[in-house]
Amino acid sequence: MKIRPTFWAIVFIAACGSLGALFTGLDVYYRLIYLSGLLLILGAIWTIFATRGLAIARKGRGQRQEMGQVFEERYEVTNNWRILRLWIEIRDHSDLPGNAGSRFFSWIGGREKRTYTVYTVLRKRGEYSLGPTEIISNDPFGLFAKSVKFEGRTKLLVLPQVVDLDELALPAGLLPGGKALRRKTTEVTPYAAGVREYAPGDSLSRIHWRSTARRDQLMVKEFEEDPQTDVWILLDGSAESRFWIDEPIEIEHLDRFQLLKKRRNFSLPNDTFEYGVSAAASVGRYFLKKNQTVGFASSGQASVVLPPERGERQLGKLLEMLAFIRPEGRIPLHGVATLQAGHIPRGSTVIMVTSATDASLSITADTLLMRHMQPAVILIDPESFGDTRSIANIQAQLINRGVPTVVLKKDQSIKEALQNGFSWKREQTKFNYPTVT
Repeated sequence: MKIRPTFWAIVFIAACGSLGALFTGLDVYYRLIYLSGLLLILGAIWTIFATRGLAIARKGRGQRQEMGQVFEERYEVTNNWRILRLWIEIRDHSDLPGNAGSRFFSWIGGREKRTYTVYTVLRKRGEYSLGPTEIISNDPFGLFAKSVKFEGRTKLLVLPQVVDLDELALPAGLLPGGKALRRKTTEVTPYAAGVREYAPGDSLSRIHWRSTARRDQLMVKEFEEDPQTDVWILLDGSAESRFWIDEPIEIEHLDRFQLLKKRRNFSLPNDTFEYGVSAAASVGRYFLKKNQTVGFASSGQASVVLPPERGERQLGKLLEMLAFIRPEGRIPLHGVATLQAGHIPRGSTVIMVTSATDASLSITADTLLMRHMQPAVILIDPESFGDTRSIANIQAQLINRGVPTVVLKKDQSIKEALQNGFSWKREQTKFNYPTVT
């Protein structure tokens, strides 16, 4: 139970009454003392029971959503006692930016239930706790206040905004596909390498029934990799290349009629890294939907590597990884590419997403080309965000090397840029660099 400023005003009045009674002996001062004491006692008793019997429940619709979507959460406040509650305050202590779950209610009858719905536009990636929630009430005289907290156990994961791409305007030499390399893999590919005896843990779908019948024992198929189908996405998570303007997220009380307008007018934060994350997620989903093998590497607050795989499960892992990446790394994109180049098969497509404007980007492209990889670059233009750096020189260097390059600017449609914006010097789409092993 907390003491409010009004309590000290009543104590001051009681002290003044005591002094008056002491020096004058008049009845009015004694009555003032009795009245002040009665108010303090009644206020304390009232406050003790003010929050007892109150309960609150929160139910969110969908615990995995993308940036730009509207998160709908329903609050249900129940008065389980028959005592009238004059007023209560609900404070939402969730760390979800822009959440408007705090409310005031008055005259809540016995056994009464109040409900309300909160809509929050998701403007920031990450995982957030939906709680705790605090209920505060006090006595009618405003002397004391009491609160009770309900811990939140539900988490909300905000994934990066993903754009549905119909195609990528890359040269034919960069499109995935090629001949099989004789290297075994645990995944099912179009290239069968042979059969072997069944081992515990092998999927029944891989059993080769003709060989099983011929040898009178279970035989399973083995497969080989197709390295040309590998697509690697390298995201620049270094703090040095990032530019952003910190814009506070205001709390908005939205109703149903404002939801469509808010979703339609949503734009990514004024941050080059957020555009890069959205572009990386969109490109990753594009190739995974085409059943290509996609890998990912970045160096944000920590170095992360996602080994190449196919399917919806890989997309889920990629989006979750992108949801937690923060642009706080010390290793530039050149360092990430150098570390991963030895693990990427030749012929793989390597798509680099960065807002860096220094010459190390062209050096990185040369390194990948000499290793017989196919680089492409998504350049986030920092100048369009208010930075003084220009990408003109590095863009020209990459295009002259025949490296497909697309420039993504602030408030530009990511879908339109990626589908139609790649440029390269067409007579140099094939390279004859010396082999680096």
